[in-house]
Amino acid sequence: MNQNFLPTFNISDLHNFLGDTLNACIAQRKKEQQLFCVRGVLINVEEELQKTRYPLVYGLIIQDRTGSIEVEIPKNLLSGFKNGSCIEIHGVPTFNFFKEQCTKRLKGYAVQAIEEDKDLQAFQSKLSTLDVLKKHRPKSHTFPNQFDLSIAVIYSSASKVDIQKDFYDYLKEYCDEFNFDEKPISLSNVDALSQEISSCADHDIVVIIRGGGRNDAFDIFNDEKVLNAFSNLNGYRIVGLGHNSDVTLLDCLADHSAITPTAAGIHLKEQFDELFARNHTLQQQKTQISKLQNDLKVKSDDVIALSANLKQLSERNDIQTLMNENKSLVGLNQELKQQISDRRKYDEEANKKSSVVMFIIAVAAAIAGAVVGRLM
Repeated sequence: MNQNFLPTFNISDLHNFLGDTLNACIAQRKKEQQLFCVRGVLINVEEELQKTRYPLVYGLIIQDRTGSIEVEIPKNLLSGFKNGSCIEIHGVPTFNFFKEQCTKRLKGYAVQAIEEDKDLQAFQSKLSTLDVLKKHRPKSHTFPNQFDLSIAVIYSSASKVDIQKDFYDYLKEYCDEFNFDEKPISLSNVDALSQEISSCADHDIVVIIRGGGRNDAFDIFNDEKVLNAFSNLNGYRIVGLGHNSDVTLLDCLADHSAITPTAAGIHLKEQFDELFARNHTLQQQKTQISKLQNDLKVKSDDVIALSANLKQLSERNDIQTLMNENKSLVGLNQELKQQISDRRKYDEEANKKSSVVMFIIAVAAAIAGAVVGRLM
Protein backbone atom coordinates (compact mmCIF):
# COMPACT_ATOMS: atom_id res chain seq x y z
CA MET A 1 0.00 0.00 0.00
CA ASN A 2 1.30 3.45 -0.93
CA GLN A 3 1.31 5.26 2.45
CA ASN A 4 3.47 8.19 1.25
CA PHE A 5 0.91 9.40 -1.32
CA LEU A 6 3.44 9.03 -4.17
CA PRO A 7 2.27 9.16 -7.79
CA THR A 8 1.25 5.65 -8.80
CA PHE A 9 1.99 4.37 -12.30
CA ASN A 10 1.28 1.18 -14.10
CA ILE A 11 4.01 -0.01 -16.46
CA SER A 12 2.45 1.54 -19.56
CA ASP A 13 2.01 4.91 -17.79
CA LEU A 14 5.64 4.84 -16.69
CA HIS A 15 6.85 4.25 -20.25
CA ASN A 16 4.64 7.07 -21.50
CA PHE A 17 5.95 9.39 -18.79
CA LEU A 18 9.56 8.62 -19.72
CA GLY A 19 8.80 9.13 -23.41
CA ASP A 20 6.99 12.45 -22.81
CA THR A 21 9.81 13.71 -20.59
CA LEU A 22 12.49 12.87 -23.18
CA ASN A 23 10.42 14.38 -26.02
CA ALA A 24 9.92 17.58 -24.06
CA CYS A 25 13.65 17.81 -23.39
CA ILE A 26 14.46 17.21 -27.06
CA ALA A 27 11.85 19.76 -28.21
CA GLN A 28 13.33 22.35 -25.88
CA ARG A 29 16.86 21.77 -27.23
CA LYS A 30 15.58 22.03 -30.79
CA LYS A 31 13.70 25.24 -29.99
CA GLU A 32 16.84 26.75 -28.54
CA GLN A 33 18.85 25.41 -31.49
CA GLN A 34 21.03 23.36 -29.13
CA LEU A 35 21.66 20.55 -31.62
CA PHE A 36 24.41 17.94 -31.42
CA CYS A 37 26.95 17.37 -34.18
CA VAL A 38 27.84 13.69 -34.72
CA ARG A 39 30.44 12.49 -37.21
CA GLY A 40 30.70 8.98 -38.56
CA VAL A 41 30.53 6.63 -41.52
CA LEU A 42 27.25 5.59 -43.12
CA ILE A 43 26.93 1.81 -42.99
CA ASN A 44 23.62 0.93 -44.68
CA VAL A 45 22.28 4.05 -46.37
CA GLU A 46 21.85 2.37 -49.78
CA GLU A 47 19.81 -0.52 -48.35
CA GLU A 48 17.62 1.78 -46.24
CA LEU A 49 16.86 4.13 -49.12
CA GLN A 50 15.87 1.20 -51.30
CA LYS A 51 13.53 -0.52 -48.88
CA THR A 52 11.77 2.38 -47.07
CA ARG A 53 8.42 3.63 -48.36
CA TYR A 54 8.06 6.49 -45.90
CA PRO A 55 9.37 10.08 -45.83
CA LEU A 56 11.57 9.20 -42.85
CA VAL A 57 14.36 6.63 -42.62
CA TYR A 58 14.39 4.95 -39.21
CA GLY A 59 17.06 2.27 -39.40
CA LEU A 60 20.06 4.18 -40.76
CA ILE A 61 23.33 3.25 -39.00
CA ILE A 62 26.16 5.72 -38.44
CA GLN A 63 29.37 4.31 -37.00
CA ASP A 64 32.80 5.42 -35.84
CA ARG A 65 35.67 3.67 -34.08
CA THR A 66 33.85 4.00 -30.71
CA GLY A 67 30.52 2.46 -31.67
CA SER A 68 27.33 2.87 -33.72
CA ILE A 69 23.83 4.32 -33.34
CA GLU A 70 20.54 4.29 -35.25
CA VAL A 71 19.53 7.49 -37.02
CA GLU A 72 16.03 8.78 -37.76
CA ILE A 73 16.24 11.33 -40.58
CA PRO A 74 14.21 12.60 -43.56
CA LYS A 75 14.78 10.44 -46.62
CA ASN A 76 15.34 13.35 -48.97
CA LEU A 77 18.42 14.49 -46.99
CA LEU A 78 20.27 11.26 -47.87
CA SER A 79 20.24 11.49 -51.66
CA GLY A 80 23.73 11.30 -53.13
CA PHE A 81 25.25 9.39 -50.17
CA LYS A 82 26.62 5.84 -50.36
CA ASN A 83 27.72 3.17 -47.92
CA GLY A 84 31.04 4.22 -46.45
CA SER A 85 30.46 7.96 -46.88
CA CYS A 86 31.96 10.11 -44.12
CA ILE A 87 29.23 12.46 -42.93
CA GLU A 88 28.28 14.94 -40.22
CA ILE A 89 24.73 14.87 -38.84
CA HIS A 90 23.13 17.68 -36.83
CA GLY A 91 20.40 16.48 -34.53
CA VAL A 92 19.36 15.48 -31.02
CA PRO A 93 19.49 12.17 -29.19
CA THR A 94 16.13 10.53 -28.68
CA PHE A 95 14.62 7.27 -27.53
CA ASN A 96 12.12 5.03 -29.25
CA PHE A 97 9.70 3.01 -27.13
CA PHE A 98 8.19 0.00 -28.88
CA LYS A 99 6.69 -3.03 -27.16
CA GLU A 100 8.22 -1.91 -23.86
CA GLN A 101 11.69 -1.83 -25.44
CA CYS A 102 13.73 1.37 -25.41
CA THR A 103 16.09 2.04 -28.34
CA LYS A 104 18.60 4.89 -28.47
CA ARG A 105 18.49 6.97 -31.63
CA LEU A 106 19.83 10.14 -33.15
CA LYS A 107 17.09 12.31 -34.67
CA GLY A 108 18.75 14.15 -37.53
CA TYR A 109 17.71 17.46 -39.05
CA ALA A 110 20.69 18.12 -41.36
CA VAL A 111 23.49 16.05 -42.92
CA GLN A 112 26.58 16.94 -44.93
CA ALA A 113 29.64 15.16 -46.28
CA ILE A 114 33.04 15.73 -44.66
CA GLU A 115 36.48 15.05 -46.07
CA GLU A 116 39.22 16.00 -43.63
CA ASP A 117 38.49 13.97 -40.51
CA LYS A 118 41.59 11.76 -40.18
CA ASP A 119 40.04 9.47 -37.56
CA LEU A 120 37.01 8.82 -39.73
CA GLN A 121 39.16 8.27 -42.80
CA ALA A 122 41.22 5.71 -40.87
CA PHE A 123 38.02 4.03 -39.69
CA GLN A 124 36.64 4.09 -43.23
CA SER A 125 39.83 2.43 -44.44
CA LYS A 126 39.34 -0.34 -41.87
CA LEU A 127 35.76 -0.84 -43.04
CA SER A 128 36.96 -1.06 -46.63
CA THR A 129 39.54 -3.63 -45.55
CA LEU A 130 36.81 -5.71 -43.92
CA ASP A 131 34.71 -5.49 -47.07
CA VAL A 132 37.67 -6.72 -49.13
CA LEU A 133 38.20 -9.65 -46.76
CA LYS A 134 34.51 -10.58 -46.87
CA LYS A 135 34.58 -10.41 -50.64
CA HIS A 136 37.66 -12.58 -51.10
CA ARG A 137 37.53 -14.82 -48.04
CA PRO A 138 37.84 -18.36 -49.41
CA LYS A 139 36.71 -21.64 -47.98
CA SER A 140 39.34 -22.93 -45.59
CA HIS A 141 41.28 -26.03 -46.63
CA THR A 142 42.75 -28.73 -44.41
CA PHE A 143 46.23 -30.08 -44.95
CA PRO A 144 46.01 -32.89 -47.56
CA ASN A 145 46.21 -36.39 -46.13
CA GLN A 146 48.31 -37.98 -48.89
CA PHE A 147 51.95 -38.56 -49.84
CA ASP A 148 51.92 -37.66 -53.51
CA LEU A 149 52.05 -33.92 -52.80
CA SER A 150 52.99 -31.08 -55.13
CA ILE A 151 54.19 -28.00 -53.24
CA ALA A 152 54.59 -24.59 -54.90
CA VAL A 153 57.00 -22.22 -53.14
CA ILE A 154 56.65 -18.60 -54.27
CA TYR A 155 59.38 -16.25 -53.06
CA SER A 156 61.38 -13.24 -54.08
CA SER A 157 63.89 -13.92 -56.82
CA ALA A 158 66.25 -11.51 -55.07
CA SER A 159 66.51 -13.51 -51.83
CA LYS A 160 66.93 -17.17 -52.84
CA VAL A 161 69.92 -17.70 -50.52
CA ASP A 162 67.92 -16.52 -47.50
CA ILE A 163 64.97 -18.71 -48.45
CA GLN A 164 67.20 -21.77 -48.68
CA LYS A 165 68.54 -21.02 -45.22
CA ASP A 166 65.34 -19.95 -43.49
CA PHE A 167 62.54 -21.92 -45.13
CA TYR A 168 64.22 -25.22 -46.03
CA ASP A 169 66.36 -25.49 -42.91
CA TYR A 170 63.73 -27.58 -41.09
CA LEU A 171 62.60 -29.48 -44.19
CA LYS A 172 65.83 -31.22 -45.17
CA GLU A 173 64.56 -34.71 -44.34
CA TYR A 174 61.51 -34.19 -46.56
CA CYS A 175 63.06 -32.51 -49.59
CA ASP A 176 63.42 -35.86 -51.37
CA GLU A 177 60.04 -37.16 -50.21
CA PHE A 178 57.89 -34.51 -51.88
CA ASN A 179 57.88 -32.45 -55.06
CA PHE A 180 58.87 -28.85 -54.23
CA ASP A 181 58.14 -26.60 -57.22
CA GLU A 182 60.09 -23.38 -56.63
CA LYS A 183 58.75 -20.20 -58.23
CA PRO A 184 61.11 -17.23 -57.74
CA ILE A 185 59.50 -13.98 -58.87
CA SER A 186 59.65 -10.24 -58.35
CA LEU A 187 57.45 -9.39 -55.37
CA SER A 188 56.99 -5.81 -56.47
CA ASN A 189 54.97 -6.57 -59.63
CA VAL A 190 51.26 -7.06 -58.89
CA ASP A 191 50.32 -8.59 -62.24
CA ALA A 192 53.28 -10.99 -62.24
CA LEU A 193 52.59 -12.15 -58.69
CA SER A 194 48.85 -12.61 -59.23
CA GLN A 195 49.49 -14.60 -62.44
CA GLU A 196 52.09 -16.77 -60.69
CA ILE A 197 49.65 -17.50 -57.86
CA SER A 198 46.92 -18.41 -60.37
CA SER A 199 49.29 -20.82 -62.10
CA CYS A 200 49.45 -22.84 -58.85
CA ALA A 201 45.79 -23.84 -58.96
CA ASP A 202 46.65 -27.53 -59.39
CA HIS A 203 49.21 -27.68 -56.55
CA ASP A 204 48.25 -29.39 -53.31
CA ILE A 205 50.11 -26.83 -51.19
CA VAL A 206 51.02 -23.22 -52.02
CA VAL A 207 53.57 -21.35 -49.90
CA ILE A 208 54.26 -17.61 -50.28
CA ILE A 209 57.25 -16.33 -48.30
CA ARG A 210 59.20 -13.12 -48.14
CA GLY A 211 61.89 -11.73 -45.89
CA GLY A 212 61.67 -8.44 -44.01
CA GLY A 213 61.71 -4.97 -45.55
CA ARG A 214 60.10 -1.53 -45.55
CA ASN A 215 56.38 -1.31 -44.77
CA ASP A 216 55.48 -0.26 -48.30
CA ALA A 217 57.19 -3.39 -49.63
CA PHE A 218 54.26 -5.40 -48.27
CA ASP A 219 51.52 -3.35 -49.97
CA ILE A 220 51.51 -5.83 -52.86
CA PHE A 221 50.06 -8.45 -50.50
CA ASN A 222 47.06 -6.16 -49.91
CA ASP A 223 46.32 -5.69 -53.61
CA GLU A 224 42.92 -6.98 -54.73
CA LYS A 225 44.33 -8.83 -57.76
CA VAL A 226 46.72 -10.78 -55.53
CA LEU A 227 44.00 -11.45 -52.96
CA ASN A 228 41.58 -12.67 -55.63
CA ALA A 229 44.15 -15.05 -57.16
CA PHE A 230 45.09 -16.37 -53.71
CA SER A 231 41.47 -16.93 -52.61
CA ASN A 232 40.76 -18.99 -55.76
CA LEU A 233 43.46 -21.57 -55.01
CA ASN A 234 42.30 -25.12 -54.31
CA GLY A 235 45.32 -26.20 -52.29
CA TYR A 236 46.40 -25.63 -48.69
CA ARG A 237 47.76 -22.07 -48.43
CA ILE A 238 50.68 -21.03 -46.21
CA VAL A 239 51.95 -17.46 -45.88
CA GLY A 240 55.18 -16.40 -44.16
CA LEU A 241 55.87 -12.72 -44.79
CA GLY A 242 58.48 -10.48 -43.18
CA HIS A 243 58.83 -10.37 -39.41
CA ASN A 244 56.47 -10.56 -36.43
CA SER A 245 55.02 -7.08 -36.96
CA ASP A 246 54.35 -7.44 -40.70
CA VAL A 247 50.66 -8.29 -41.20
CA THR A 248 48.84 -8.15 -44.55
CA LEU A 249 45.41 -9.03 -45.91
CA LEU A 250 47.00 -12.09 -47.49
CA ASP A 251 47.70 -13.38 -43.95
CA CYS A 252 43.98 -13.15 -43.20
CA LEU A 253 43.08 -15.31 -46.21
CA ALA A 254 45.69 -18.03 -45.65
CA ASP A 255 44.94 -21.45 -44.15
CA HIS A 256 48.04 -20.88 -42.02
CA SER A 257 49.74 -17.53 -41.46
CA ALA A 258 53.32 -17.83 -40.19
CA ILE A 259 55.09 -14.82 -38.73
CA THR A 260 58.31 -15.47 -40.70
CA PRO A 261 59.51 -17.70 -43.57
CA THR A 262 61.29 -19.85 -40.97
CA ALA A 263 58.03 -20.33 -39.08
CA ALA A 264 56.35 -21.30 -42.36
CA GLY A 265 58.97 -24.04 -42.87
CA ILE A 266 58.49 -25.26 -39.30
CA HIS A 267 54.71 -25.44 -39.78
CA LEU A 268 55.14 -27.44 -42.98
CA LYS A 269 57.54 -29.84 -41.22
CA GLU A 270 55.03 -30.35 -38.40
CA GLN A 271 52.33 -31.21 -40.93
CA PHE A 272 54.65 -33.70 -42.64
CA ASP A 273 55.55 -35.27 -39.27
CA GLU A 274 51.88 -35.69 -38.44
CA LEU A 275 51.20 -37.13 -41.89
CA PHE A 276 53.87 -39.82 -41.45
CA ALA A 277 52.72 -40.53 -37.89
CA ARG A 278 49.15 -41.05 -39.10
CA ASN A 279 50.43 -43.29 -41.87
CA HIS A 280 52.43 -45.39 -39.39
CA THR A 281 49.37 -45.81 -37.19
CA LEU A 282 47.28 -46.64 -40.24
CA GLN A 283 49.75 -49.30 -41.35
CA GLN A 284 49.66 -50.90 -37.90
CA GLN A 285 45.88 -50.93 -37.99
CA LYS A 286 45.91 -52.44 -41.47
CA THR A 287 48.29 -55.19 -40.27
CA GLN A 288 46.00 -56.01 -37.35
CA ILE A 289 42.94 -56.02 -39.59
CA SER A 290 44.70 -58.30 -42.09
CA LYS A 291 45.64 -60.75 -39.30
CA LEU A 292 42.08 -60.78 -37.99
CA GLN A 293 40.76 -61.35 -41.51
CA ASN A 294 43.13 -64.32 -41.97
CA ASP A 295 42.10 -65.80 -38.61
CA LEU A 296 38.48 -65.35 -39.53
CA LYS A 297 39.04 -67.02 -42.89
CA VAL A 298 40.66 -70.04 -41.21
CA LYS A 299 37.74 -70.35 -38.78
CA SER A 300 35.29 -69.94 -41.63
CA ASP A 301 37.04 -72.71 -43.61
CA ASP A 302 36.83 -75.04 -40.56
CA VAL A 303 33.13 -74.36 -40.15
CA ILE A 304 32.51 -74.96 -43.85
CA ALA A 305 34.41 -78.28 -43.67
CA LEU A 306 32.42 -79.46 -40.64
CA SER A 307 29.18 -78.48 -42.29
CA ALA A 308 30.12 -80.47 -45.39
CA ASN A 309 30.99 -83.56 -43.29
CA LEU A 310 27.71 -83.38 -41.44
CA LYS A 311 25.85 -83.07 -44.70
CA GLN A 312 27.66 -86.09 -46.12
CA LEU A 313 26.91 -88.15 -43.02
CA SER A 314 23.26 -87.20 -43.08
CA GLU A 315 23.00 -88.30 -46.72
CA ARG A 316 24.54 -91.84 -46.25
CA ASN A 317 21.95 -94.76 -46.49
CA ASP A 318 23.82 -97.08 -44.13
CA ILE A 319 23.77 -94.42 -41.46
CA GLN A 320 20.05 -94.04 -41.95
CA THR A 321 19.63 -97.86 -41.76
CA LEU A 322 21.62 -97.99 -38.54
CA MET A 323 19.50 -95.22 -37.12
CA ASN A 324 16.31 -97.17 -38.04
CA GLU A 325 17.73 -100.41 -36.59
CA ASN A 326 18.71 -98.55 -33.47
CA LYS A 327 15.12 -97.41 -33.11
CA SER A 328 13.98 -101.07 -33.53
CA LEU A 329 16.48 -102.25 -30.94
CA VAL A 330 15.25 -99.65 -28.54
CA GLY A 331 11.72 -100.97 -29.03
CA LEU A 332 12.79 -104.61 -28.57
CA ASN A 333 14.75 -103.69 -25.49
CA GLN A 334 11.68 -102.09 -23.98
CA GLU A 335 9.57 -105.23 -24.80
CA LEU A 336 12.22 -107.51 -23.27
CA LYS A 337 12.29 -105.42 -20.12
CA GLN A 338 8.52 -105.70 -19.93
CA GLN A 339 8.61 -109.51 -20.39
CA ILE A 340 11.27 -109.88 -17.70
CA SER A 341 9.18 -107.78 -15.37
CA ASP A 342 6.10 -109.87 -16.11
CA ARG A 343 8.07 -113.15 -15.57
CA ARG A 344 9.31 -111.98 -12.24
CA LYS A 345 5.80 -111.19 -11.14
CA TYR A 346 4.63 -114.64 -12.32
CA ASP A 347 7.46 -116.44 -10.52
CA GLU A 348 6.75 -114.56 -7.33
CA GLU A 349 3.07 -115.57 -7.46
CA ALA A 350 4.02 -119.21 -8.27
CA ASN A 351 6.44 -119.33 -5.34
CA LYS A 352 3.74 -118.03 -3.07
CA LYS A 353 1.30 -120.76 -4.23
CA SER A 354 3.96 -123.54 -3.82
CA SER A 355 4.70 -122.47 -0.27
CA VAL A 356 1.02 -122.69 0.66
CA VAL A 357 0.70 -126.21 -0.81
CA MET A 358 3.81 -127.42 1.02
CA PHE A 359 2.48 -125.97 4.23
CA ILE A 360 -0.83 -127.78 3.78
CA ILE A 361 0.94 -131.07 2.98
CA ALA A 362 3.11 -130.74 6.08
CA VAL A 363 0.09 -130.09 8.28
CA ALA A 364 -1.74 -133.06 6.75
CA ALA A 365 1.31 -135.33 7.31
CA ALA A 366 1.50 -134.29 10.93
CA ILE A 367 -2.15 -135.02 11.49
CA ALA A 368 -1.82 -138.38 9.76
CA GLY A 369 1.18 -139.28 11.87
CA ALA A 370 -0.68 -138.45 15.05
CA VAL A 371 -3.64 -140.66 14.03
CA VAL A 372 -1.45 -143.62 13.19
CA GLY A 373 0.34 -143.28 16.48
CA ARG A 374 -2.87 -143.56 18.42
CA LEU A 375 -3.99 -146.61 16.46
CA MET A 376 -0.80 -148.39 17.21
